[in-house]
Amino acid sequence: MCGDYHPINKFTRSNKYAMPLSEEIFDALSKAKVFSTLELRFGYHELPLKESDKVKMTFWGINPQGKDCLYQWQFLPFDLKNAPTKF
Repeated sequence: MCGDYHPINKFTRSNKYAMPLSEEIFDALSKAKVFSTLELRFGYHELPLKESDKVKMTFWGINPQGKDCLYQWQFLPFDLKNAPTKF
């Protein structure tokens, strides 16, 4: 499922965080034995949205019976402006 969030992103203030130093990242990972991308596969869809933000993520669709319906994301969808920093 993919949505066009350009209208929301236009009004969203960007998060501004300094990038961590590479030395800090490597120090944090220095004791790790195994690295895997499997944990990242569904990462966005594991972060729940606040109840107040779910209404902002409402989208229109057609259900299997062919009727128009409104749906809301329960978890963080892809393509939002500040989603990568939250993830």
